[in-house]
Amino acid sequence: MSTLVTIADAVKTEIQTAIAAAIVADSTTVAATVKRDWDPMVQTPQEVQELENRTVYVIPIGKEFSEPATRATDRNVYRVGLLIVDKIPGELMTPGESDGRKEWIDDAIEWVNDLVYEVVTDVDFSPTTRCYLQSADLREVCSRGHVRQFGAFVSEIELEFFIDESNT
Repeated sequence: MSTLVTIADAVKTEIQTAIAAAIVADSTTVAATVKRDWDPMVQTPQEVQELENRTVYVIPIGKEFSEPATRATDRNVYRVGLLIVDKIPGELMTPGESDGRKEWIDDAIEWVNDLVYEVVTDVDFSPTTRCYLQSADLREVCSRGHVRQFGAFVSEIELEFFIDESNT
C-alpha cells in the first residue's frame, strides 16, 4: 500500500474513532459515514439527496518533494483532503423567519470543528505512518453555494503531512 493511502486510512480511522466516542458520550451526537474516496460525487442536488447521513470523505490528493532533509533523506509532503457533506433537512431547505436553518448549519460547523478538525490536528500520526502533520487548512467552513444551490452543507479541510524518506 502506498504511503499516501496509509496516511489517508490513518486519518479516516482517527475520525471514525472520535465520532464513535462522541456518540457513546452523548447519544444526540450526529452520526456520520467516514470513507476514503478518490472522487466523491456530490456535484448535483440528486447526489446530495442520495446521501444517507453526514459523510466525511477522506481524499488522498498527492505527494510532492519539499526539500532535502539530510544527505540520505528527502522531506516529502503528502496531501489529504477532507470533504464533509450533509443534506440540510427538508423542513430547513428554504430560508425563513425562524432561525432553525441557521442553528442547524451552526451545529454542523461545530461538529466539523470538534469531531474532524480538532481531532486530526491533535493526533500524533507518526507511530503508525512515520509522518507528521505540517499544516491543516480549513479551506471552507460552509460552502454558501452548496447551501443555496443544492440544500447541502459542505466543508473542506486540507491536510499536509511530511515524511523524511530515503533518497537512495
